[in-house]
Amino acid sequence: MSLLHREKRAVDLSAWITGSDSYRPSTSGERVNSKTAMSLSAVSRAVSLLADMASTLPLDTFRQDTHLVPRVVSSPQLVSSPSMVVSQMVWRHQLMVSWLLFGNAYGLVLTRDRQGWPTTIEWIDPSTVAAAQGSSLRRPSFQVNGVDVNPDEFFHIPGKHVPPGSALGVAPLERHKETFGLALAARSFGSKWFGDGAHPSAVLSSDQVLNQEQATAMKTRFLAAVKGRREPAVLGAGLTYTPIQSAPDEAQFLETQAASVGDIARAFDLPPEAIGGADKGSSVTYANREQRSQDLLTFGIDPYLTRIETDLYTENLPRPLFVKFNRAALLRSDTATRYQAHDSAIRAGWKTRDEVRALEDLPPIPDGSGAEALWPPYSTTPTATQNGK
Repeated sequence: MSLLHREKRAVDLSAWITGSDSYRPSTSGERVNSKTAMSLSAVSRAVSLLADMASTLPLDTFRQDTHLVPRVVSSPQLVSSPSMVVSQMVWRHQLMVSWLLFGNAYGLVLTRDRQGWPTTIEWIDPSTVAAAQGSSLRRPSFQVNGVDVNPDEFFHIPGKHVPPGSALGVAPLERHKETFGLALAARSFGSKWFGDGAHPSAVLSSDQVLNQEQATAMKTRFLAAVKGRREPAVLGAGLTYTPIQSAPDEAQFLETQAASVGDIARAFDLPPEAIGGADKGSSVTYANREQRSQDLLTFGIDPYLTRIETDLYTENLPRPLFVKFNRAALLRSDTATRYQAHDSAIRAGWKTRDEVRALEDLPPIPDGSGAEALWPPYSTTPTATQNGK
């Protein structure tokens, strides 16, 4: 039996996956969506961090000629000016936000070049998009605000997590719904605890039997006597004032909040320190800061950068053009380490002095000697001839 024939008997996947931004409530009772999740500072920080890195990194366009080293060329419109509304930096930021909060990015192709390659794409709000995939061997169809769209004018790129048998990405908010629901519930509890009387501030007691009217009158007179004053309160005979000192950590509130920050960081594949959290026993020091930056690049943002390079740009540019992010911009080392790396590159002969000066925003050497690569590399060790042997 052929694969196509078996596919006809497979479970129908045609149920609409709406972009209404309204996932089912979590077990905690909190509804997780882009608005509620972004109200959490940890989520806002994670999304901003990843989107800012992807949108601010330098992006170069290369031309791969046969048997030649790729060379930098001027960027086509899709790279330099892909939108008629926002800058290319904001455009990339919007793409990342769509991926991180909705799992998919959707756009409309407004202009194409003579060969049919897209030159202008405007991202649209993912919450207005509904997608359906009738079979794992079929492309999904889309609706925007309930209206079918022309597939030739619609642009779709799934995010990092795409389940097998599907062409649609799944957002971290959906994959880790309970994690975000718990964080929202903890914040809601804390707000009530500190704000609207989740516990009384004190107990005013008497050694006499009081009815409801007498108790209310006593409380009213006491509040009137002490409100807005810092003078000692004088209580009548038989009255005792007992303040309640209930620390919120007794209800594991602070511990829950701290754990939620770590869980949210891991949901976005980030180290907790990157969004203000901390793993137990870990510390960020000057010595390991560069390594942590490398980890952030490798495990956090690089999977998104690779998708932007390939799925967004290279797949939609005429061959043999391709794009590449300058990832070194994320790994700013200290001055001494950077200068040592420059010296090593010059000595090894794979960088010229002028290329190194350009990295430091310096002009070329005036006499032109800086454009010559040292090959073979020079050595500071005296040779046999220099020693007179």
